[in-house]
Amino acid sequence: MYKRYSQLAIDEYNRRFKDANAELEFVKVLKVIDQATNGVRYYITFIAKDLGDGGEIKTYQAVVLDGIDSDAAKIFRLKSPEDERGKAN
Repeated sequence: MYKRYSQLAIDEYNRRFKDANAELEFVKVLKVIDQATNGVRYYITFIAKDLGDGGEIKTYQAVVLDGIDSDAAKIFRLKSPEDERGKAN
């Protein structure tokens, strides 16, 4: 299930940045936190292969809303290095 939501975010990213030759390929989910709202909001951390950057593996974060009528990726970002260390400077 979480792979599907991660893929939804990746598909949206690939669609938006198609002209910039950006393409991500899902690898695996690392962490998920869910929150009940009008549907369920998933905060997902996952890794993907950046095919536009030589296939480098990078960690990304997305917020995906599983709504009553549809699903949507609301936020998508590269996980910051500060998050990798567990604290910000």
